[in-house]
Amino acid sequence: MTVFKWSLRTLTKIVLLSLLCNTNLSAQPGLFERPQNLTCNAPERPPSIASVQWQGLVNDINYGSNIVTHMVEDHLSRWFTLSRHGVIDIYDGNDGFSKISTAVNLTDRVTTTYQGTGSEFGALSMALDPEFASNGRIYLFYVAGPTQYEIRISRFTMFDTMTIDPNSEEILLNIPLSGPIHVGGTIAFGSDGYLYIATGDGGVYIAGGGGNSQDKFSLLGKFLRIDVRNAYPYSIPADNPYADGILGKPEIYAIGLRNPFRWSFDNATGDIWLGDVGADETEEINIIVKGGNYGWPILEGTTCWRRETCDTTGLIPPVYAYSHEPGSNAVIGGVLYNGEAIPELRGKYVFGDRYHSGLVSLNPGPQGLQREFLGNGNGYAHFMIGNDGEIYASRGTQLSKLVPSGPAPINNFPQLLSETGCFEEHDPTQPKSGLIPYSINSPLWSDGADKSRWMALPDEKTISVNSNGDFEFPVGTVLIKTFSLLDTLLETRLMVRHNDGEWAGYTYEWNNEQTDASLLAGAKTRSIAQGQEWRFPSRDQCLQCHTAASGRALGPEIAQLNKSHFYISTGMTANQLETLEFIGVLGSPLPGDSSMLDKLPSILDLDYSLD
Repeated sequence: MTVFKWSLRTLTKIVLLSLLCNTNLSAQPGLFERPQNLTCNAPERPPSIASVQWQGLVNDINYGSNIVTHMVEDHLSRWFTLSRHGVIDIYDGNDGFSKISTAVNLTDRVTTTYQGTGSEFGALSMALDPEFASNGRIYLFYVAGPTQYEIRISRFTMFDTMTIDPNSEEILLNIPLSGPIHVGGTIAFGSDGYLYIATGDGGVYIAGGGGNSQDKFSLLGKFLRIDVRNAYPYSIPADNPYADGILGKPEIYAIGLRNPFRWSFDNATGDIWLGDVGADETEEINIIVKGGNYGWPILEGTTCWRRETCDTTGLIPPVYAYSHEPGSNAVIGGVLYNGEAIPELRGKYVFGDRYHSGLVSLNPGPQGLQREFLGNGNGYAHFMIGNDGEIYASRGTQLSKLVPSGPAPINNFPQLLSETGCFEEHDPTQPKSGLIPYSINSPLWSDGADKSRWMALPDEKTISVNSNGDFEFPVGTVLIKTFSLLDTLLETRLMVRHNDGEWAGYTYEWNNEQTDASLLAGAKTRSIAQGQEWRFPSRDQCLQCHTAASGRALGPEIAQLNKSHFYISTGMTANQLETLEFIGVLGSPLPGDSSMLDKLPSILDLDYSLD
């Protein structure tokens, strides 16, 4: 038997409500008074700007390389540096970055000029085979000439620990070039074992949408994916967008790029972050997906290029774009940081610009991703994550590491779910009594997971209902959603409206013991039941769905909440909107009876047609 203790005011409200409804108990609310929320309120934002500096490691890499040095690190912490002219040196990362050897000199086959003048040509990237420790294979992206200019993707083999055999070259892919610009440049292996390649448009484009980038039978202005490990010279992954070669080149993974000089994988999720150098006004950062079209030369950033209107159907806008500063700009794509040395950068994308803007991280903010300036970034041509999880970069002949420059900012943001004040400290599987549970009519599919939802409002504050049915929550609100699969808690997400009036999203990952959940700094992928992959969103990914245009809060609105809900604390089932109105959470009366208000259908609403 459950015993409820209600105040005299609450009992009076129940009696009056019963009289008004002719004692129709079905119209009674699910809660009889507003719960007091003393603990679950929006905390201060975590500190966002890190204090960092560059620690110089090497100052004389391949002296004379005036544009770019590309480096990779092997399993032994040996660093391979590739100069634009085609020289590969090896450094010992465990011994103060001392040079071990010049592994190979390929200046006889690498072209850096076009018809004797300046160009963007050269040796631009290298990648170690996923089984490099046993097969010694290294892949290069370079431009060959001078009679017939072409991008070459070649494979070389080391014949000892310090030397690459120049005669071992196997040319796997040729892509002809007709001009000196927009070559692209980065290659890397994905977790699927395939080689990914970004190419520029070769300088062939037409305002209005023509040129190499939109031509599906050109390999220029594209993101490519090939299998170089299981066939010679390569085979095509069966799920490439044009694998059969009928509607486009089978090597193509995505189209619509201008000059993607640098890109990288997020080691935590496998997402592909790419910096695409702009033309007249805008530089952009894209997340590449299979089959995506990134708009060039129809769009530059999010704007029609050199015309007032254009058809953007099917085009994917950048996740971040920034306007040119005085002079020229060239974005240098960076890396997603998930290291330990600089906690304030975890989960952020760090990149630079060849000429302007310094070193930059992208931080989720009120309008989505926002730039934070970290310091000097001019001239850096390549960023990478080392085996230690930290950021390294090259500039001309220099190799540097990004390190903290002072004590970390004080971070009082709750690191555990049990510290948020929203759940019981000794059993964070249980919500505090001040939370108001809710459910929605039409939830998103989340890989089969079940979801529990709550809202926590500051005491005395109310919700405004907009004319379109959206809820406007007061500053200090915390909206909570917990995901579970097969009765196993996976994550709890908090959407928080901070004191500055803007929203932010935070994800807590539940531990295996189901005793608490830890705050994640960035995105993460984890294997769960039966080999299923579960993806935890980063803070910027939260705001990509919870947009400003949508009012940030997606579920709590008239059409979603207009349904019955079982309230565990009272054992009552009642309409949620009528319950919220009854306990005084809504700042104004509902615009009508719940039966007359908008309602999204649910899978249980059999009276609705499929349409």
